[in-house]
Amino acid sequence: MMRRGKNQVLFKFLPGKPIDYNQGNAIALVERWFSHKVDDVNKTRIIKEVYNAIRSFKSKRGYPRIASPDSFELLSPVFVEAELFPLTFICDSCSRAYSFGSVQQLNRVLRKHKCISCGGKLTQMDLVYTHECGHLWAPKIAPCKEHGFEKIILNKHGSNSPKDWRWECGICKRETSSLNSWCPACKGTSNSQICYPKPFRQTSVFTPHSLTLVNLQNLNEDRIYEDDIFKKLILAKYMDLFKKHNSTFQECLDVSPKDDNKLDQLIKELKAKNMSEEMINQVLESMNKVNPNKKGVRDAIIKEVETLISPPEGDMSGVALKAYEFMETLDSSASVHIKRIVESSERKNHPKIEQIRKFPKKLEEIGIKNAYVLNDLSIVKLVYGYTRGAPDNKSNEDKRTLNRFATDKSTDQGKTPIYLNKANTEAILLEFDRWKILTWLKENGVIDEVPSKDDEAALKAWFLNNVQTDRISPFREIDPQLKKTKMVYKLLHSISHALLTTCSVECGMDKNSLAELIFPSIPAIIIYCSNVQEFQIGGMFTLFENNIIPWVEKTLTKVGSCIYDPVCMDHQSACHACLHLSEISCVHFNYDLGRDILIGKKNSNEEIIGFWSKKFLRKVNVENG
Repeated sequence: MMRRGKNQVLFKFLPGKPIDYNQGNAIALVERWFSHKVDDVNKTRIIKEVYNAIRSFKSKRGYPRIASPDSFELLSPVFVEAELFPLTFICDSCSRAYSFGSVQQLNRVLRKHKCISCGGKLTQMDLVYTHECGHLWAPKIAPCKEHGFEKIILNKHGSNSPKDWRWECGICKRETSSLNSWCPACKGTSNSQICYPKPFRQTSVFTPHSLTLVNLQNLNEDRIYEDDIFKKLILAKYMDLFKKHNSTFQECLDVSPKDDNKLDQLIKELKAKNMSEEMINQVLESMNKVNPNKKGVRDAIIKEVETLISPPEGDMSGVALKAYEFMETLDSSASVHIKRIVESSERKNHPKIEQIRKFPKKLEEIGIKNAYVLNDLSIVKLVYGYTRGAPDNKSNEDKRTLNRFATDKSTDQGKTPIYLNKANTEAILLEFDRWKILTWLKENGVIDEVPSKDDEAALKAWFLNNVQTDRISPFREIDPQLKKTKMVYKLLHSISHALLTTCSVECGMDKNSLAELIFPSIPAIIIYCSNVQEFQIGGMFTLFENNIIPWVEKTLTKVGSCIYDPVCMDHQSACHACLHLSEISCVHFNYDLGRDILIGKKNSNEEIIGFWSKKFLRKVNVENG
């Protein structure tokens, strides 16, 4: 029995994954989970996000064709069941090999778990086979034609590569087989492939596919996906359109009838009877209907939204949800704006008040318009499936199969499990200056026109209309043909990594305890503490209250060079020494990163104007006053 935290279990002890067991004294395969159902999360939203993430896989084993909430179960782990695997052992003394079909057979044959030939210690083989189809199997010894399994040994031929190893009869010294194997699940099919054994700890053996989402506790899923008026009012609230119409979000929501056509027909009939507007209003109020004047205001607001917002695929659910997610994240008593930090420090006569007053300006200089510390951010970490095969091996992208997890012991038969963990944590949210980003895109020839910097609604609408979040997969680069989406995301992602790598020093947390969320259609980023045990330290608030200037200055200095330059800058402009983070921290597996778009790059083929280059910052900061 091993006790583990839910976050650790969620990524390191998933069904289908080989694990170190009993402090590394054995290897086991996680067979299944025992879980409890989770109800207080946005189930429809989670399943839609999962299906958006898996759309790039041609083969999705076990997933329903339609993303119906009734086909899934959301679960949180309670107990994990694992079994010894692989069941192949080698004697440390005489090299005799043993393979078993089950743990019961192992216990029957090797009662003392010692070599039958010499009584030596047996070591469990740490090699496994995997195929892109998702199948996992263990090496098994090959018998001698004359002596059977009497004494098969593993001959490594002096090589460290299992490709060169052979099974050999210890009696007649004949070679019985190599360790290479055909995938038993695909044998005889066009997908059949020779496979080589590999250490069970390799990431290609088991790659979990996961998402991290903000837990929208007040989200009405039926309305955000089904009610067109509600979607448009959400967008109107995000773009701050109610003030100009002297109305509020709630007023327009309250006057929204279930059937506008019936109301319009009733008003038309009353007018046909030559009733005055005053009498019509009295009749409607007596019937608990909508005041037509308020309805007119609401309709005008909706018409303005329709003029501003035209998402590529026509459906406003996605863009409305992104806007709602951003607003909901900030709509909390635990959200503190940077200006409130300054005001609080002034009241307390903070000894560093002169420096603290410069915090907002320092952030504005690098393109950040608003900054918040979130003392109680509710997030959901979830895993929905796994692949076998290196995630960065582009030649295998089309071959790899996304596998669902086996039916959980606690799950209704036939339902696909999605495992998750909810947590409240501490975070910093940075909202970017939309006008500066669009000006940067124009400087780099990506767009031709930029809305007025004073037209906030048009600036917000541009990102909602042009950044296609549904085309961003966590496990591959964004298609270069989606140039606007790619450039915006790459900029935000690169800034997020640059800030995160220096954030750990200023907030006193380990870099691997921090993680990111990217909101490209807002645009904004969140840097949060992923280690819930460290959440109570208050490191994010400490950074926000004291260390903004050194944080920004250290980031600008560090991003300017890499120990592997000029090779790093001339190729991907990002590597493990500068921008790459661990897969625990990065939301996009270190794709779409580059210091070149931050500091600039010029060669014979192209020139990239950096968002943080002195030339560009001077230009936009002067123009922006």
